[in-house]
Amino acid sequence: AYIGSTPYTSLQQAVQDAGDKAVIELAQDLALDQPLAVSAKALTLTGKDGGSYTVSRKDSYSGSLVSVESGGQLTLKNIILDGGAIWSAETSVLRRQNGGAKSQSPLAVVQSGTLVLDAGAALQNNDNEKAEKPAAGGVMVLEGTLVLTADAAVRDNRAAANAGGVYLDASVLRMEANASVCHNSAVAGSEQSVMSCVGGVQAVADSQILLGGSARIFENAGTGGGVTLSDRAVLTVSDNGSISGNRAVIGTLAGKAVHTGGGVSAERAESVQVEGAAVIWGNFVEDAAGKRISYNNLLYLEQSETAGAPVSVTGALDAAAKIGVGRYRLTGEMGFLPVSGAAVLFSSEQAALAGKAAFACDDGSFRHVLSDRNGDLMATEQCMYALAAVSRIERGESSLYRMQTETP
Repeated sequence: AYIGSTPYTSLQQAVQDAGDKAVIELAQDLALDQPLAVSAKALTLTGKDGGSYTVSRKDSYSGSLVSVESGGQLTLKNIILDGGAIWSAETSVLRRQNGGAKSQSPLAVVQSGTLVLDAGAALQNNDNEKAEKPAAGGVMVLEGTLVLTADAAVRDNRAAANAGGVYLDASVLRMEANASVCHNSAVAGSEQSVMSCVGGVQAVADSQILLGGSARIFENAGTGGGVTLSDRAVLTVSDNGSISGNRAVIGTLAGKAVHTGGGVSAERAESVQVEGAAVIWGNFVEDAAGKRISYNNLLYLEQSETAGAPVSVTGALDAAAKIGVGRYRLTGEMGFLPVSGAAVLFSSEQAALAGKAAFACDDGSFRHVLSDRNGDLMATEQCMYALAAVSRIERGESSLYRMQTETP
């Protein structure tokens, strides 16, 4: 490692000697047997001469690689923190096996500090087997801030409780500039962990998730798929931010089948705020065998029948916005009951085209419900009507069921 032209044989020593706002350059891959600890100063760790380098664990070590605390700030650029997991080539991130290293900690822990993942930075391939809560595969943030920018990623991690990717407690996650949280999973290490396992991001205790700038939370899986919000946590999606392709897999708790939503689950009214080209779409629920049961984008866990709307539209939604909302009420028996008034916040054209993709069969017909294997004539007829209506809208013609005479 280097600070300016001064070489160091120990990265820990370089961090200890560095002054506030110093830049430390790494010139080779490195394996650690203790966390790189940053407190009470701001440092940048980057690859020397623009190179990309990997920081991993020594064989005898299973703890975190980075610790940021007590007002410290660490920016990683062209640095990859790698947990050493070697994943099998399974289609589902929940079913893949790890033939490499396993750990007892997330890759990074932030407590009353800030971690910034800049260009070329990633937290990846960590398999945290410790089921004790709270837990995370990628990073745990406690009363701190995590920033992902410039294509940075938290990817391909797994946890036995809480969050495969990011766990937030009274903290802020800001994602921008094509950053991503993806391909993470949470597999319960005990029955008690089932309802707290989300693949992507779990936010509790007034935490905030700010998702914009074409950043994505996608293809994560657990009892909850993309994001879970509780204890007054808030998610804001704007500026082409998207949550898609995440899956919730039904688990078992006290003999009951449970899940916490494919895309986003929220337990409080207006805990999801959207504007612009926000997308919460294409998320789903599957059974233990991997069969897709339903699309499930925003699961709103109502505490009562008089609860307010789950989504607050804080600015104009543009034509690219797609947000699906399902309203459910907690039953008090570890289960959920559907509540009337499910809502979909996007244009009718998008609804028809999205439905066409979801319900289409290989023979060109359309099914009535997603669990049907074959299409039926009534569903196919209704889909044709919907597509005809879309076509008329695109050509500037009157709506399909407008029966009055057109005025020349």
